[in-house]
Amino acid sequence: MNLKDIKTSYPRWLPDNIQYLCYMGSIAYGVSTESSDLDLYGFAIQPRELIYPEGYIHGFDSPPSFDIWTEHHVKDKDKEYDFSIYGITKYFDLVAGCNPNMIDSLFVPLNCLVKCSVVGQKVREARHIFLSKKCWVTFKGYAYGQLKDLNSRQSETGSKRDDLVRRYGFDTKAAYNVVRLMSEVEQILVEEDLVLDEKGRREHMKAIRRGDLKQSEIVDWFKSKERDLETAYANSKLQVKVDRVKVRKLLVECLDIHYGNEPVVSDSEYKIAMKSIKSIIEGLT
Repeated sequence: MNLKDIKTSYPRWLPDNIQYLCYMGSIAYGVSTESSDLDLYGFAIQPRELIYPEGYIHGFDSPPSFDIWTEHHVKDKDKEYDFSIYGITKYFDLVAGCNPNMIDSLFVPLNCLVKCSVVGQKVREARHIFLSKKCWVTFKGYAYGQLKDLNSRQSETGSKRDDLVRRYGFDTKAAYNVVRLMSEVEQILVEEDLVLDEKGRREHMKAIRRGDLKQSEIVDWFKSKERDLETAYANSKLQVKVDRVKVRKLLVECLDIHYGNEPVVSDSEYKIAMKSIKSIIEGLT
């Protein structure tokens, strides 16, 4: 996909400066259907003057900035996409804050990568530095929100969520997000890793999506899992909070690479490289 070929509005510098772009949502979690939304998340490095504004007086001027470009229902041929592309500084801030969506975006399966530059690969390889025990707070908070949404979308007539409530009696997408978030943070706390399309979680979510579970079963599961995860949190050897000094160092290195005109690896080159690395590893075992 080339953003330049899509008729939509975005900063003129954006397409050539996207460092990391991936499919999110049900595709990344391994539970997509033909009607699933195509959500694309990623980050770009803004022009130097937006990162290091010249002539800016701290405390007096309002420096130029770029946080995010979002646009929904962007059509390209026979498909429709929802874009969320962050400036690298905002992206790093959100991931360091253990925002569930941002954490997920760094742990998507390789087949969900649309673009991954040298900078994107560097950040992805260092993704575990963003995991901390704070994830328990943020992931649980998002799960609580989804739990409240099980019935609250009935008023959105004509929406996909409204259709789910009519068919199953509750919002099954909100329900499987409850399971997803709590299962993900369990893996983070216990294994200090995250596999978005983990088989057990994937099958549980598919069962909910099919309407195999009742709303009361989802609520009971959440309450039980919450108790278990309080213990997992207490026993976790994961860092209490993200080391922002280490994160800042990574950010500076990424900016140095980009502004130093480091060549960007194309999508095809990245896939070839990954296959080559895999074959080398298999040859050593």
